[in-house]
Amino acid sequence: MISKSLADQLTKEGEFVTLTFEVDGEGLTYVWEKDGILLLDSNLLQLQLASVVA
Repeated sequence: MISKSLADQLTKEGEFVTLTFEVDGEGLTYVWEKDGILLLDSNLLQLQLASVVA
């Protein structure tokens, strides 16, 4: 179960952003995707993006 969802964040193009969520439970799996494509290290609770673009 997701216990803390992603919060809305505002950032400027080219800046760094970190996305984080929290889960409760055992044996859970999760992934980060962009446009349906699995992202590198997508099984971590935190995703760091550099040089964000619109």
